[in-house]
Amino acid sequence: MTNDHNWKTTLADVRRAYRLIAAYHTQTHHLLREIETLFPELAFANWEPYATARPPSARKRPWDDKWTWDGLPYHNTLTYFLPNGTSQSQPLKAGDWFILARLDSDSAVFHEDNVATDDTGGPDPSKLMRVEEAVSDLTLHAVIVKEQSSERTAQDIWQWEQTKEVDVWETCEETEAQVFSSTRLLEDVFPEGGIEDFVKSIRAELREKGVALEEDARQDDTQPA
Repeated sequence: MTNDHNWKTTLADVRRAYRLIAAYHTQTHHLLREIETLFPELAFANWEPYATARPPSARKRPWDDKWTWDGLPYHNTLTYFLPNGTSQSQPLKAGDWFILARLDSDSAVFHEDNVATDDTGGPDPSKLMRVEEAVSDLTLHAVIVKEQSSERTAQDIWQWEQTKEVDVWETCEETEAQVFSSTRLLEDVFPEGGIEDFVKSIRAELREKGVALEEDARQDDTQPA
């Protein structure tokens, strides 16, 4: 930026942006909370940024060998919801299933074909496509553990996941885990009822695969003998 840049106006924009981002993540956190509620068989286990590293520790310089994007970990997240009572370090067994929620706040930033990088190798905000051309979306991955993938943690299973198709069940070649992935734009899941409809579609897919869901067990209990 040149010496005659209007920093007063720019910094006002920065303050406005921070407030907007805080409000936005209040909404995304609510969305993830709703997902956990709508899958009563599961519970939150852990989360991680999926396209960046975590922010540096307290004794590390943030400006050394780190992308600026590493300091924005909620921008892109992968959240694990595992069977109730299962910790993130606990191996899963055949027949277990879990959900991963992947939040991508800006599809332009970590696109695999992105060459708009700065001198650290991180995405350069000034070189990305126009924001109007990008999207913000949520992907839900349903994963069913098979014998080949049993005795591994959910994170270990997922690191081998290479399926690419959406809205169809695929089998991971390495682990034989079955994976169903579906994506919705955030503007479609933020409104009331949006996330409920999305989760309902995932639960229908799980039911078709023979996964026992909580409401099915309740219905069986109420059936006359």
